[in-house]
Amino acid sequence: MFLLSIANAEININDFTIIANIEANDYVVMDCTITLDTTENLTEIRVPIFLEPDGLIVHDKNTFLEYDSSFSDGNIIIKKGIKIGEKISLDVRLIYTSIINVEHGKNFLIDYDLPNNTKHFELIVKLPESYVLSGEAHPEPTSITSDGRRIIMDWNVDAPGDSFVVTFDYEKTMTSDNTILILLIVIIVLIAFSAFIFLKFRRVKKQEQRIIAVGLSPDEKKIYELIKSKGELKQKEVQHTLEISKPRLSKLIRRLVEQELIEVKPFGRTNIVKLKK
Repeated sequence: MFLLSIANAEININDFTIIANIEANDYVVMDCTITLDTTENLTEIRVPIFLEPDGLIVHDKNTFLEYDSSFSDGNIIIKKGIKIGEKISLDVRLIYTSIINVEHGKNFLIDYDLPNNTKHFELIVKLPESYVLSGEAHPEPTSITSDGRRIIMDWNVDAPGDSFVVTFDYEKTMTSDNTILILLIVIIVLIAFSAFIFLKFRRVKKQEQRIIAVGLSPDEKKIYELIKSKGELKQKEVQHTLEISKPRLSKLIRRLVEQELIEVKPFGRTNIVKLKK
């Protein structure tokens, strides 16, 4: 939980904008821009907050002059004097390492305690990359958009009153690393499949070139085409299918083996014949 308020009653808040960047490591970097003026001369601005920040930087938005600031008794003390009627814009960066509640998933809860004279308040929250809302945000954001990498929620309120509370849960989806890994696996599979098809086509092409070179007889061509269509089969099946005598078939198969077109492997009392790889 995070509570932020402007302590000085003499200050008028014309615009209060906070951009909260939630990082994947649960750190939250809050860039606050406060445009204000005063009805009294002040020597410093006190900003009460619920939790001491792990990092704090305050500077003038226009001149980029950094102001001395410190944390004491629940307040950020900004050493900046303001004269009556003077308008200034402050940039306040707060860094937190432990405000995300991770006990049951990831929960963001933030409470802004604003003076009644705040004219405009805007809160922009950016989720980490590869994270999405796991439920509804309360209150409902004015808009929810994305920059292509992160979900961005915007609460834009005029005259918000003395308190503005925002809470939501979020969770991780498939990470970019996992997406890249899956794409690499798909690419590797496609390359392997393409190589397989190429080698198979190349092998068939070589066999066709051998056939043309050796000049097969009609019966040799029949045997070769039958084996090619079946992949592999028993020598007895070739004999019965083509109705060739056993002695003649043995002679024809031996010639095809010599021409390195087929290969023969013993299988029980017969042989298995298949195309040579």
